[in-house]
Amino acid sequence: MQRKEEDIISNVESFKDSWFLTTASRNETSLNFYFNSDLDISKNIQNGLVLTSKNLNIGHMMGITPFNGIIDEVRISRIPKSDNWIKRSYMQSLSKINSEED
Repeated sequence: MQRKEEDIISNVESFKDSWFLTTASRNETSLNFYFNSDLDISKNIQNGLVLTSKNLNIGHMMGITPFNGIIDEVRISRIPKSDNWIKRSYMQSLSKINSEED
């Protein structure tokens, strides 16, 4: 399957057996993707976001890269989250994971 202009592909290389927090946030002008609270990709959507009846695929590019891992949590909110909220959420999650390992 060939990539399309509207495809959004991360610039981050993931590593096996590692925990990651990925976040997507949309506002009136952009669709932003964060990797461990750092902005990875920002896509301009000033011309509107195309809504379709297609399924939301998380973890792989449909037809190209199958997902091989575990997704332990997915949250969807109607309220856009700020960069600060995303950073705090990541730090809280990381702190919780580190305390469980001690």
